[in-house]
Amino acid sequence: MSVLTSQLTKQVLDFKNNGATELKLASSSSALTLSGVSDADCKISGLAQPTANTDAANKVYVDTQISNLIDGSNVNLDTLSELAQAINNDANAFTTLTQGYVNGDAATLASAQSYTDTAEADAISTSNNYTDTREVAITTAYTNFVQTAQTDLETGNTSFSGNKTYSGTHTSTNTTASTSTTTGCMTLAGGLGVAGSVYVGGDQYATSYTSTSDRRLKKNIEDICEEEADKILKLRPVNFNWKKNNISSCGLIAQECEQVFPNAVSAIDEQHYGVNYQYLIPLLIKKLQMMQDKINDLC
Repeated sequence: MSVLTSQLTKQVLDFKNNGATELKLASSSSALTLSGVSDADCKISGLAQPTANTDAANKVYVDTQISNLIDGSNVNLDTLSELAQAINNDANAFTTLTQGYVNGDAATLASAQSYTDTAEADAISTSNNYTDTREVAITTAYTNFVQTAQTDLETGNTSFSGNKTYSGTHTSTNTTASTSTTTGCMTLAGGLGVAGSVYVGGDQYATSYTSTSDRRLKKNIEDICEEEADKILKLRPVNFNWKKNNISSCGLIAQECEQVFPNAVSAIDEQHYGVNYQYLIPLLIKKLQMMQDKINDLC
């Protein structure tokens, strides 16, 4: 213990025990005054502004800190009286106190909210930009692939492997003629499945044709009557040449056939008609059977 501290302790004890009203302590740099006759009115004068956590605080320092605290509060809650009254009179004291704090610190909260909003906006923007970039890349790649494939189909030869499914209309301007199963503007190594009708403007070549004829797919099954079969004799078979290529052929005239067998004729486009020759085959068979019966009767 230093000499100054020992002297200070001794003088303070003498000050308390002897009932003095004032005690002055001096050093080379400052002076302190201890006054008062009892614990209630005892005070220390001459304290400097505290700078360390262990320094004693004077009245000026304490008043300044309290003033700073009060000035930072909402104007409606800047005294202990107003604070106590708010708590006692307000059933929703917590809401009042919270609102007072919010109002008093609106600028700070606004700044924090602005920072949060900005951060969220930046994050969302970055995410959206990443997503948009990926979507654009995928869309571009797909579009380029489709356009390339379409161009190849229209102007050149392209080979595909595996199953290919197309939607929409695909038109090829390639006019390569087909003279075998491996020539033409499009060739297939496997089969071809078609859910709708097929229209062919040229000749058809096939090993065989098979028509669906399963009993389980039919109803109202009846024998063809002789009167219906006799109508075959009303048809006019003719020879002719096709106008588009002058190729000769034989057959029926659709408009004439329609007058005898309407179900055997249908429109193939807005201007032309076609004949379903398969419809006529059972009628020819029936007529042949009828003629054979007559021959048998003659014999």
